[in-house]
Amino acid sequence: MFPKWEFDDKGPDVPADVPVDVPAAAPADASSSEDKAPEPSLVLLDKNQSTVSDLQKEDARYLEKRAAALALCRAKSDLTRKLAASQKSP
Repeated sequence: MFPKWEFDDKGPDVPADVPVDVPAAAPADASSSEDKAPEPSLVLLDKNQSTVSDLQKEDARYLEKRAAALALCRAKSDLTRKLAASQKSP
């Protein structure tokens, strides 16, 4: 039905419908894997370098302190404004 190609021929004693054996991939050289040091499962962090969570905590702390300071300044400003208005002479 289809034309026969050179690579279709598997030999005289092998039927055409049997798949060709593909050689298995050669295993990696066992000695080369033993020479390499195993990867550490523990991550060491530099104490002087901040982590992402440290930076996020710092930012949150800063924003809380800033909001408290602004609230205090507004309260003082309101109090000063009220006192100034009541102490004015007509």
